[in-house]
Amino acid sequence: MRLNITVSMRAIPVFLTLLQEGVTLKGNIGISVRDAIKEHLGITDEYIDKKVSTILLNGSVVDDMDRATIDEGSVLALSGAMPGLVGATMRTHSPYASFRNVITYKEKNRLSAVKKGVFQIKLFNVLLEDLGLGLLKKGILVNPERVRLILKTQSKIDIKGISLDGMSLGLDELDKRLSDEAIPIIELTVNNL
Repeated sequence: MRLNITVSMRAIPVFLTLLQEGVTLKGNIGISVRDAIKEHLGITDEYIDKKVSTILLNGSVVDDMDRATIDEGSVLALSGAMPGLVGATMRTHSPYASFRNVITYKEKNRLSAVKKGVFQIKLFNVLLEDLGLGLLKKGILVNPERVRLILKTQSKIDIKGISLDGMSLGLDELDKRLSDEAIPIIELTVNNL
């Protein structure tokens, strides 16, 4: 099921919350964290080196994004610089890395075959602002109940258009279609006018 929602720019932050909670992406797995974020977020090495300060893969801090590998079902969290000692400790290549040795990612010596699959991604702070809209426009996989909740609790969202599998429909009809418990996941794109 493919859902496309077009909203005013003012409504975009409501949908960005999905990216903080985590969404699923489909594409290549068995590739490095660096290659995955370049492929899925459309960013350069320069942007990564300047702005991506904290990388967590399955809850562990990644210091070498070229050796850490995205596998089927991995959870990747990306953040810009966070304040304070905790933020400094969690940064990639931090001088305080010894404080987090227990939670630092350690690559297993194995070769992963590159193949199609899915993994989760979460974006925070400046990365959410910089990259969130582009990711929403590209498309994410999400539980339909999360979309229903946003649309129900944010009644003042300025929606300009909704289409489900290419058919235009209103909010009430969308709510009925998304409430079908047999639909575990939908592909969502959000565009702005």
